[in-house]
Amino acid sequence: MKRSIPSILSAAIALAFASLGKAGDTPNNLYTNIRMRTLLNQWAKVVLVFVTIQINSPLQADENAAQSGPVRVLFLGHESNQHPSDLYYPMLAEALGRDAIYFDYVTTPAEAFSDREKLFRYDAVLLYANHKTLDRALWKNLKDYVESGGGFVPVHCASSCFQNILEYDQLVGGRFKSHGKGVFSPKTIASEHPAIAGVEPYEAWDETCFH
Repeated sequence: MKRSIPSILSAAIALAFASLGKAGDTPNNLYTNIRMRTLLNQWAKVVLVFVTIQINSPLQADENAAQSGPVRVLFLGHESNQHPSDLYYPMLAEALGRDAIYFDYVTTPAEAFSDREKLFRYDAVLLYANHKTLDRALWKNLKDYVESGGGFVPVHCASSCFQNILEYDQLVGGRFKSHGKGVFSPKTIASEHPAIAGVEPYEAWDETCFH
């Protein structure tokens, strides 16, 4: 049985990406590299909080004792200046690697999903890229991986990937249609919670995506 940490890890990584300003996805506009690194470090603390809760849960104690060790994530990006996954990958690796959450980075679906045995060794798959199509055999491997308990983290543009696979919409929860843009700020409802303690209010430019 897969450890239950991947689902919590998936949420934490998604929050990390959601916290980044995206002024055209170039770090020299609204948000600098320093700001991005700061936010990723803050969300690394979120990972620690939830993983600690999970590990210490009585219901998970036996399972986690038998399956302790690093959390390994396969990051599928792409070679593109739009949605530059190669820029964000080292930031995530630096912020979360300190806590034994390790990333392997690839840029093609074949690299990620063709080796079924290797794929199933990962705790989660992170997808942040624009890949329009996916071979059906590779889709089967990804689908089987998720159904066996593997974590799946589709971030931002990932909802527009694999347009020839209708079942992918069900896995992600929707299909990207269009977007506008705007400046947003999060609404804090529990400022004393350890997951966001010390996080100051901020605004971020982002896209208003419709699915």
